[in-house]
Amino acid sequence: MIRWNGGRMVDADVVAFQGAFNLLATTFRLYGTKSDKELVCDSYFKALRRFPLAVVVKAAEDLVAKHPARSFPLGSGLDRVDATTRGDARDLKACAC
Repeated sequence: MIRWNGGRMVDADVVAFQGAFNLLATTFRLYGTKSDKELVCDSYFKALRRFPLAVVVKAAEDLVAKHPARSFPLGSGLDRVDATTRGDARDLKACAC
């Protein structure tokens, strides 16, 4: 369940965040062992936790829908997120994941 808490993600958001991460990992073919992917997911969660969960999930969905790529997006790739998403998280593009 995605909830809007008006601020940063909290530990309870990790399951929903993992869903968005797995969408990206599958779509953009992130290779590695299950353990490797869990470490990457944890790193992204820590780097993006200052943003609301709803904004992060929307950014992931927008990347999949509007910006086909050949590789997994780095934090800097989030600057391509639609302007409606950026309205609440303009600093996503500055995230150093």
